[in-house]
Amino acid sequence: MATYERRREEYALKLVAEVLQQELIREIRERLGKTYSPQADTAMPDDLDQGYLYAMVETRPGDAAVVAEEVRAAGVRLSRGEITPQAFEAARRPLLAHIEAARPTNAWWLAALSGSAHDPRRTADMLRQHDLIASITLDEVKAAAARWLSAAPVVAVAAPRATGAAP
Repeated sequence: MATYERRREEYALKLVAEVLQQELIREIRERLGKTYSPQADTAMPDDLDQGYLYAMVETRPGDAAVVAEEVRAAGVRLSRGEITPQAFEAARRPLLAHIEAARPTNAWWLAALSGSAHDPRRTADMLRQHDLIASITLDEVKAAAARWLSAAPVVAVAAPRATGAAP
């Protein structure tokens, strides 16, 4: 999914993940009290045919079904465009601040320069990341949510083996 030509869509989806994470914190952590730190993010390796948005929640085994349903419900809400301007900005501001804070570091420049001898677009891409994310609109984020979250999710639940269960 991730290519230089589709970077805008990739970053819109990254913002969807940030909105989803805030939604999971609000619903599963604060309202239900079923987890401490739910996570949502994207993995979009350049020039491959796939990428994904994921949500990960640690909870008690007995709460797994309720939590999984809450994650699904949050995904459905976002896929229907239920993203407020406030939620959009609450997701975008910290992401932009993180990019600004990272840019003067050696690690950021190493990432920006890594592979640039083979593909000079790499450094330019990193240099425009902040401005590109800052220019993404709420409508683009809603469109990415509709596109990527409307399909049925793949759900995996990892739970400890019941005491005394055979291996």
